[in-house]
Amino acid sequence: MGSGQRRVSAGLSNGNQEFRERAEVPDGRPHPHRRIEPAHIRWTETEGPNSPWFDVLFAAECMNKSALGLSRKDMEGWPDTIQHAYTKLSAGHVSADLVGSGESIPVPKPDEGDDHTRGKIARTAYWYEKLRDGYSRVAQGFQPTIGKTVDPRIEHPRVLAAVREIEEWTLKGEKVLVFGVFLEPLKLLLNVLNVRQALRAVDAGRPVTQAIDSDADIAWIAVHQLERLRSEDSLRGRLSSGTIEDMRSALETSYEAYRKLRKKLRKRARLTVEAWGADRSILGSEPLDASLETAVKDHLISFVLDDYLATASSSGEMSPARFGDLAEQFVRERLRPLLGEADGQNSDSDHREPQQSALRALIDDSGRQILHAQLLIGPTGLQARRYIQAAFNRPRASPWVIVAQSLVGREGLNLHEACRVVVQFHAEWNPAILEQQIGRVDRKGSLWERKAQEWMAGGAQGDPPYIEVRQLVFEGSYDAFQWDTVKRRKHDFDASLFGSLLPTEAWDRVPEERKQDLLKAAPSFRPAPLPRLDPRREA
Repeated sequence: MGSGQRRVSAGLSNGNQEFRERAEVPDGRPHPHRRIEPAHIRWTETEGPNSPWFDVLFAAECMNKSALGLSRKDMEGWPDTIQHAYTKLSAGHVSADLVGSGESIPVPKPDEGDDHTRGKIARTAYWYEKLRDGYSRVAQGFQPTIGKTVDPRIEHPRVLAAVREIEEWTLKGEKVLVFGVFLEPLKLLLNVLNVRQALRAVDAGRPVTQAIDSDADIAWIAVHQLERLRSEDSLRGRLSSGTIEDMRSALETSYEAYRKLRKKLRKRARLTVEAWGADRSILGSEPLDASLETAVKDHLISFVLDDYLATASSSGEMSPARFGDLAEQFVRERLRPLLGEADGQNSDSDHREPQQSALRALIDDSGRQILHAQLLIGPTGLQARRYIQAAFNRPRASPWVIVAQSLVGREGLNLHEACRVVVQFHAEWNPAILEQQIGRVDRKGSLWERKAQEWMAGGAQGDPPYIEVRQLVFEGSYDAFQWDTVKRRKHDFDASLFGSLLPTEAWDRVPEERKQDLLKAAPSFRPAPLPRLDPRREA
């Protein structure tokens, strides 16, 4: 169990019980304040049996059966795409995310090895060719119109389902934490989310923070997502009609508007950062070097503009008083977490170098942009993670979505202050990992806790708030088998730690009149209460 869950259990036990009663959550569920539901990805979402994605997914599932039982030695010389990217082929696991490479699977000659193994390899090679053919058909539907090809997996059913689920929450003002295993689809998801948000901003006439048209990969995603957003009837303004050139012009105009806003604030930011550099209580007494001073200034401007764009009209002016208040918030919410243990010691020049080393995370150019979605992966440094964490915990501020690699984001980060929604993009085998992921937002002092207290204080009117967890399940694939397996393990996990008698789905099917009988019959491992001492003996 993750530390976050321990904190919730220890700190909110009474509140959870009150919430359980007032939300009418049945006894027997270990987490009455969580709503964990599958987000089904159905084969019909591949747009029918004639879709090239249908061919890719069907071939991948056939490879499951064909390759089951092959050893690592049997796969020598096979494409790395199969051996490493999304495949544990010797266990019959070919993910629905698998795509073809330019290589084929070599089939042994008749005099090499036994007939059984050779037959399995031949069948696997056949289905891999079918998978490659299907993926080629997918790619043909993505002919470039702006001089560069794009990864067709931006239209993979898993990415589409994730975008749909995430935007269902962000468009309602909720932040979302996404966990996945494989890096490439996570990067694609990030780009699609940021492009769609930028197009919505342009459609509404707001400035955008990303120069989308300057990156051919991102620009092509914009072309494709423009068509998709129109088909979804999500654009009602300047992008609801017109050509691709009109879209590109609008993107350029909106980005230029953002650059002008930054230019207006540059002098104020420079004077503020120079004052910080001379203040021992903030950054120490030694001057910042040029690159670090520029980075701090750029991040301050981004911080101020993030609040400005979220709360005011782009035509208004930023008052000096408002700028000063936001600069103080920037020190408190962004710089202090970076300084960490060095904070408070900066009066000593010996600690100047550790401080400046901590602030080096700000030099990362990508962090200077106010992006809707932010990536958290292995190469993301510790200080940069803290900076992203502070930004995510700030209400109404970007990023609204963190897309995190599971190994990176599931431990050591508190992401609960402004988020109560978790999307699990890939399945895991270990239920403890799923608990750690949910534990990032399920902590004492969380957004959910505040919402629950407000709901109960208001007379428990309307729908109760929950910590919302959505698990992307690709039906009819190995992905679904993996989720079923981890759910069975999750019941053992809950039974061991929380005394859960049955899985949630099974418990909900138990007649109400029998639930109390089951709870009374269950063994209790709670320690007996300590005997009360005689007050006279104490005296």
